[in-house]
Amino acid sequence: MADYYNYNNISLKVNGSGILANSASLSFSNELTKSTRINRIGGDNYIASQGINGSLSLTYYIDANSGDPFYQADALPAQKTYTIDMGGMTIQSGYLSSYSWNANPHGILQVSTNFNFYEDFQGTFTPSFLPDQSWDWYKMSDLTVTLAGMDVSSKIASISYNESHQFTPVYNISGVTPTEHRYGEKVKSISLETYNITEAIPYTGKEISVDVGIRGQSNLWTVKGTLQSKEISVSFGEKVVSTLDIEENGYGSAPTLSSNISTNVSAGNRIYFWGTNLNDATAIYFNNNIRVQNIERNATNSDTGEVGIACIVPRFAKSGPAKIITPHGEGT
Repeated sequence: MADYYNYNNISLKVNGSGILANSASLSFSNELTKSTRINRIGGDNYIASQGINGSLSLTYYIDANSGDPFYQADALPAQKTYTIDMGGMTIQSGYLSSYSWNANPHGILQVSTNFNFYEDFQGTFTPSFLPDQSWDWYKMSDLTVTLAGMDVSSKIASISYNESHQFTPVYNISGVTPTEHRYGEKVKSISLETYNITEAIPYTGKEISVDVGIRGQSNLWTVKGTLQSKEISVSFGEKVVSTLDIEENGYGSAPTLSSNISTNVSAGNRIYFWGTNLNDATAIYFNNNIRVQNIERNATNSDTGEVGIACIVPRFAKSGPAKIITPHGEGT
């Protein structure tokens, strides 16, 4: 007799902590092309054009006792990776590519997430019966919403939050795992259906801020962006409803430099830079606009133990402030 499993049998853990997902979908592929290898004239072989490419989609509920395991307000995809175990199959480094949630009156807050990963997942799919567990779900009634400085928590008909990260893996020739990731824009948006507050938001294109907290956690989700659209609907016997869409488009946090350490800052020697948001740097320029050839990421100084980025000082570089370029801005 065949065994049939359902979601009650599937254990799902994030960084070792269990969550209850109402759906999970895992896909895995790699892109191979038939090419002639340089060292085998006339010989054909399949080599990877983009290597391993996997994705995982989850929808789940947030338990108030353990919190949301995924949301990181200011983190870029590379700054926070996740170990995810689904039915015994483990992904060591899932990169959050999109995050969203929606809520309606008297309903449970439901979250949808998507992850990319660039590794061969390990393990075997081994469902097992799970014990009963008590959950304390976040609900829309737990939310506090501030719109343009006004507390509108009691006037929300529905609300949804969305966030997406753009990033591209970089591969060596015929490599199947990326050597680094390049990051693009981070977009956050929020949509609100509200009762009778249209006079406070007179036109689209206005800069506006929305702060959403939950159970005493203020400003857990924040969008400081532009009012993209506004709709007003009036129905007989119903309250006036205004639908607002606000979007924040940015590239994360600009880098900050705290110091640089080197015993001899001269051509051919290594120099270290410490600060924040440096690891996704795309270029380093010295004072006379001489560009560095290679950037060493996650560089550790053996004397201090600090981790930052490093480079070899190029020829003809002159003393003075260095400039570090990232997708999110530059630091000097």
